[in-house]
Amino acid sequence: MRALRFSSLCEMTSAVLPVTLTGSNLRSRHREFNLIVNNICTSINCEDVESMPEISSMDRLLKIDIASKQRHVEYILRNLKDDNMLFVSRALKCFWLLGPQYQNIMNPEYLESSLYPDMAQPAVNKMKHWLQTHLKDPQRCELFYIYYKSDFDAAFKFFWHCSNQFILSELSNVIHKLSYAQLNLLVENCPQVGKMYFEILPSNSTALKRYVEHEHNYFSCIKYIFKWDGEVFLDIVENYFNTSDFKPFGPSLTNRIMKKYKDRIFDKCELYVSSVLHVNSLAQHFTAEDAKKVVLRLAQAEYLDYWFNYQKVEPLIKRLKKEDRSEFKKHVFVGKSFPKVEKWPYPIPAPPKLNDEHNLEIFKDISDEPYMFELRENCDLGFRRFIKKKSCRYSLACMESCMDSCMPVKTQLDRLFNRYRLDGFEKTFYELSKNLKAESSGERRLDMMLVLVSKSGGVPDQVGKLMKLLVEKYKNEPTTLRAAVIRSLTKRCCAWRLPEDIWTLILEFGRDVGLDGADSSPLCREGLHAVIIRHLLADTPISSTLVSGFMREFSKLSEYKLDTEERKVIAHRLPSLVLPLNQSAFLDCLSEYNIDIKQFPEAKKVILDAAKEDTNLLLRLYNSKIFRRELFREVFCLRQSEEDYLNVLRHDVTPLEDGVKFATLVTKERPKHDRFLRLLNVYFGEADGLAEKHRKALEEAFSQQPHPRFARPLCTVMSGQALISYLCTLDTIERPLGLEQFQSLHEFRANAHKTGDSLDIKSIDWKWIGAKAVYNKVSICRSKEKDQYIEKLLRWKRTARIALRLSMSTPSHINILKAVCKLTPSVVLKVALSTYLKQNVVNIAVWDVVKSVILKLDLNKNKRLLTEMVELGSLPENVEADYWTCVYRVLDRTQKKKAMPILCRLNNMFHKVDSSFFYKIIKEYIEKDFNIFEEEEHNETVKKLYIKIIAKFLVLYPEESSKENICESFFNILNKMEDKVLDHVNIFIFDLKYSKAFMEKEYSTSMKVFEEILRRLHAIFPTDQYFSIYADLHLTMLYFKAINQTMKNDKEVFNDANKAIEVVGHLFGKYVGCEIKELVSRYFWSVIDLYSQRLVEYLRSYFEYNEGRSRLVTFVIKGILDVGTVESLILAEQITGREINYNIREPHRADILDVLKQSDNPEIKFFLYADILC
Repeated sequence: MRALRFSSLCEMTSAVLPVTLTGSNLRSRHREFNLIVNNICTSINCEDVESMPEISSMDRLLKIDIASKQRHVEYILRNLKDDNMLFVSRALKCFWLLGPQYQNIMNPEYLESSLYPDMAQPAVNKMKHWLQTHLKDPQRCELFYIYYKSDFDAAFKFFWHCSNQFILSELSNVIHKLSYAQLNLLVENCPQVGKMYFEILPSNSTALKRYVEHEHNYFSCIKYIFKWDGEVFLDIVENYFNTSDFKPFGPSLTNRIMKKYKDRIFDKCELYVSSVLHVNSLAQHFTAEDAKKVVLRLAQAEYLDYWFNYQKVEPLIKRLKKEDRSEFKKHVFVGKSFPKVEKWPYPIPAPPKLNDEHNLEIFKDISDEPYMFELRENCDLGFRRFIKKKSCRYSLACMESCMDSCMPVKTQLDRLFNRYRLDGFEKTFYELSKNLKAESSGERRLDMMLVLVSKSGGVPDQVGKLMKLLVEKYKNEPTTLRAAVIRSLTKRCCAWRLPEDIWTLILEFGRDVGLDGADSSPLCREGLHAVIIRHLLADTPISSTLVSGFMREFSKLSEYKLDTEERKVIAHRLPSLVLPLNQSAFLDCLSEYNIDIKQFPEAKKVILDAAKEDTNLLLRLYNSKIFRRELFREVFCLRQSEEDYLNVLRHDVTPLEDGVKFATLVTKERPKHDRFLRLLNVYFGEADGLAEKHRKALEEAFSQQPHPRFARPLCTVMSGQALISYLCTLDTIERPLGLEQFQSLHEFRANAHKTGDSLDIKSIDWKWIGAKAVYNKVSICRSKEKDQYIEKLLRWKRTARIALRLSMSTPSHINILKAVCKLTPSVVLKVALSTYLKQNVVNIAVWDVVKSVILKLDLNKNKRLLTEMVELGSLPENVEADYWTCVYRVLDRTQKKKAMPILCRLNNMFHKVDSSFFYKIIKEYIEKDFNIFEEEEHNETVKKLYIKIIAKFLVLYPEESSKENICESFFNILNKMEDKVLDHVNIFIFDLKYSKAFMEKEYSTSMKVFEEILRRLHAIFPTDQYFSIYADLHLTMLYFKAINQTMKNDKEVFNDANKAIEVVGHLFGKYVGCEIKELVSRYFWSVIDLYSQRLVEYLRSYFEYNEGRSRLVTFVIKGILDVGTVESLILAEQITGREINYNIREPHRADILDVLKQSDNPEIKFFLYADILC
């Protein structure tokens, strides 16, 4: 019996395997295969077919589908470990694996430790995506989230499927990591997150910074809260909506808000109407009386004067009856006899603000841009041209010209509209009908007629009155004028709705402007459309002349103000009218009115016949997915994209011509039809099947006309073994090869990974198959195979880079890096520039290897690599200074001019660079008497940079400077200079203000350097002639003293930027107040004026302009005031007068003015009231 059963099973499986599909197209083969699976899975066990030989991919797919239906876990897992992604993808259709009974497999610990190491990397990525998409069980999602928590982006894909309770409990821990797209998902699934997000936001500075950068995108996420709790939604809007930057909500959301919360909106109508809601939609929910009240409240709001005008509230005014509007508009916009409200009657939204520490940073010194020290031929001329061009862009003449061109100019018609904007029709008609008689200008008469059309408002009686006047007295006006009036009647008054007697008057007035469909000049297009609309709505016959005229000026008629019923009628009748005349217009109508073509059964034959004659129509139908099945053959003759090939494959393979068509296409262009070819391989892969015919056609075409573009499609339709055989055949071609043959061989090897089954590179000579084929295989290898691949990759110089990249996530990475460095150092540098040096922090062991390469490698032989090094953007903070030091040394050896921008970078991070580096540079520069280049203009450019370096070195390293007499050497050379000495001294003094040094060095130690500098300056520049130099230097010394004293008192104060600025500024001001008293006693009273000018200029030039500088200025003044002497009070008053409008804010402004007012000194009072309180 057992033998009999085994025999019957063999017969059954042999009848199915190998799978042979006979369908004529892809669709039928799909059905056939599914039928086989359904028939066999109930009568045979998966274990019985597992060991059966596989002839084609379909055999394996059959086994996987049987295992899936029978839930054979082991076999599914084995297929997940396969190299062929076709089988992996098929195995991942087993969604039952996500059931709770398989939790022992589908958990992160098992997957990461047991399953993923045996899977190829693309399979791992695909399975992770599959899990993130389909695992919805909240408890299991929590497990995955916790496991992957260190990688938030990966963990979030599970996090948003967790339970609401878990999400809310975890939100405070992840709020700073959420992008606005992630927040949007969370709020959509758990609306409570929106409320909680805004509660937590102010206390998390990182999250707040992200929110402020993309405020609108983050705020938009709250829309889902409205469905959960509208009151909470409106609370958030009233608290955080940014009225200055956000646009109002759209009509849909406005309507939903008004339906449920009309009373709440009415209570705060000033806020909602002016900033939050769509006014047109909002107005539809108010009665006439409510609309009146809202407009009056808006008019009373003095705080909305900048916003309030007629156009803004017109939708609300239109809610009133027409006879009441004129009087109400006069009351609101002319009479204005109502009390004004100065302030908001309720709190307005205050969007979260970020206290940006960068904007408070005054202890960061002003840095230079590296491009300023790029040395080129005629560099000065180029720089002057740059300055000239830049200044021209912002010149007063340019700005005035721009303002003139941007400011809208009101026309005569605009002015006439504004004159009668608040008057009713009767008054306007009375005045303008008289003015029409007296007006000789046709253009002015047209303006008056257009105003009358507008004021008629489409009211039949008023339009009738106007038309009688026009027909009786102005029917002989020029056709251009009459056409303009008819156009306005159509657009503003919906002329097609008017009664028959008025319509007759319109037609009479509009004679000879094309309303009858005649080809006239000028033609009133809108009037012609009004005639068509009236005929369609009335369902009356339309003359052939009128139809012809309409088709010449075709319109879908949707641009006119059709009501809902009119739009329905037009949508039904217009397509029928244009179908026999213009099929493209017919399709336009279907698209515009969103109508299914099935509603017009007669259209199919007409359109198909027309499409066969009109290629544009044919392609449009195909792109619109209309009649694709009927027209795919015709479309295939016109174009042969992959989508077209797939469409042919689904319906009828005859147009493929057994592969000849595709081979011909490849001879002309480089198609990327991989999906089509893969489907051929799978479903038409039988012997002498369509896939084999395509392969033969491609091989024949390639043999006749070799070209690299044949490689990709040929590799896709071949197996790995077949490709190797084919390459061996190509290798036997006699040398020398032509260029295209040679390139084709390389292209075949580069596309070896595209073969139907995976290429086994372990059994192939890597140097024969090529480095690219090796990389394509190794880069997606299993994690457990990495070590053996790395070992083999290190044996060949060309694959060393692959080994290095593959080892990055392995423990032996440093050893591999050192091995590659010995084998091919340039590879290490190339990889470093693209990986290590892009990180926030780099491993020091890695950097040591990279550094050794930079210093040893002759980079002048590799200009491209050197350029890439110089142009590198952000760098890891822990090696940034060391990196630029190395680059400078490389350039300094052979391309010193190109090293100057790098030296500028190093100067900007002076305190991070080793002192010996700058000492060597300064020593060399001084030895050459400030002339390191042959070109004088280059020496002048870099002289500024070297002077800056010397100044900082003197301040930061006073002991070394004194020991090596750097200050003395610098001034000795300065004495020899004949011109621009003062400019160089000013640069030198400017860079003596180095805050980093002031925080690190003792005041007494650095003071010796300052004393030496003062002594040297006095020998060159007399004080009376160069007071500004000494004033700036003394101010820097006082600033140094203030910082140093603050550091002594409390170092922790610098952790709070606001507090540090206040303390340092106040102390600096006190020192300045004492200094001015000493100067007055030494010189004369009016030295205060000179000193105040320098102090204001110092505060403006030596500190970056930001919020921190404003705060510093304020507290410097307060510190000066605290000294209390007359001299200090006068100095404080003069600085306050210059800075009060820009940098001094409340409440400090009031405090400063109070102190000044309390002074009894008449001089102070005179200046105070003359300069500030006038």
